[in-house]
Amino acid sequence: MNRPAVTPARSLAAEQLSQTFTGSASERVKRARLVATHLERILERIDSGQLEATPTEVARLEGADLALRAISRTRLES
Repeated sequence: MNRPAVTPARSLAAEQLSQTFTGSASERVKRARLVATHLERILERIDSGQLEATPTEVARLEGADLALRAISRTRLES
């Protein structure tokens, strides 16, 4: 599998993203839902031509959206 090289910008983005998903399980699920909503807005803009993205970038965004939506639909056990 071809993975992109880890760059300082990519490393910083990963660190910021990991800090986004802290807190209780319900807080992390809420944040997953919020991030998925933002990704969907980006994908809508790509589809409408307002933003440009390569097919690989679109596939990654769609995969991340799908994963976050799956997480946000998970029922939390008390």
